[in-house]
Amino acid sequence: MPATVPDLWGDLNIEDHDISTPAGLMRQQAALLSEKTNGRVEARVVAYGSDKGVVLEFTLASPAIPNYSYTLFHAMQTGEVYPVSAEGELISERTAFERWLASKLSSGDTKRKIKILLETAGSQEPRAAEDLY
Repeated sequence: MPATVPDLWGDLNIEDHDISTPAGLMRQQAALLSEKTNGRVEARVVAYGSDKGVVLEFTLASPAIPNYSYTLFHAMQTGEVYPVSAEGELISERTAFERWLASKLSSGDTKRKIKILLETAGSQEPRAAEDLY
């Protein structure tokens, strides 16, 4: 009979923690954009590691335009939840990051990029790339 491996982690209480990470806040806003555009424009948050920390990439895309996305911005966490670096600005806490994110997402430049995606996609139904060739 194999030996039982002892659980040395203890109770992690994962469900009890309400940590609003930059990635979580960005994903919440990404979901809202899809709702606001009836799924015609989507935002995606991709996290990947670098030698300096975790990079969070926020992109815009339309399901009607296969294989295209536009990177709106990058943010970086360096171990702890905060501070986070976003476009050269060091943001030390959640409310400051929410203000920064609101400013970025509601900017005229972001709205223009969303409108361009909407107009380019038109009323097309999303199609798979292989259907195009």
